[in-house]
Amino acid sequence: MSDDADAEAEAASARRRTWVIGGILLLLSVLVLVVARGPLAAIAPAKDWLFAAAGVIFAVGLGRAGSVTGRGIIGTASTILCVIAPLTQAFWFGLVPDTLDPHAEEDLRTLVLMAYLAVVTVLALISVFCIGLAAVIPSPWHWAPAWVVVWTPVAYLAGLFVFSSQSPEASLGAYLASYGPAAGTAFLGILSIVLGLRASPAASESPAVEQTLGGLESSDR
Repeated sequence: MSDDADAEAEAASARRRTWVIGGILLLLSVLVLVVARGPLAAIAPAKDWLFAAAGVIFAVGLGRAGSVTGRGIIGTASTILCVIAPLTQAFWFGLVPDTLDPHAEEDLRTLVLMAYLAVVTVLALISVFCIGLAAVIPSPWHWAPAWVVVWTPVAYLAGLFVFSSQSPEASLGAYLASYGPAAGTAFLGILSIVLGLRASPAASESPAVEQTLGGLESSDR
């Protein structure tokens, strides 16, 4: 019984460390996105690094029990590749030679962008599907990453549509396109912290403590 309680406490501790730290990193990436303007524009690249660090921590876990993919090979690999993809954009667009005429260069850049987005989309879909099936995160929240994967393009495209409509709400469309996807990231960050705090070792140990106390009361009788 003691070994089982210790193992459960260690698992809860791993989930707490992983989800709280990962959630904080996600929120920091959103914060950088919001404040990286004007004099602070130089810190903008930190957003992608913070997001990548959070994703890797969620995938691998600070302790096996903390991994949201259950450390399954496909889920873990797809999650890591997906979150580090923004760091590779320079490589992708570096494939476009500077010697082309402007029209050909623009067409090739568009093609590279579409290829990049297609790869990221496939990786994201595989990742959230594996996270949902692993069900390491309590139900129904293990599908929350999938919700955000749907929300992100919807928010961006809806924002662009409103912005291009030349309506009085066009400025709202610009904000939705710019910060709508970040709202999904912030949601995951807050959710991760809340779930991590709920997975405290103390909470995991309480059933074992209650059972021990019940056994003592029975023996006294």
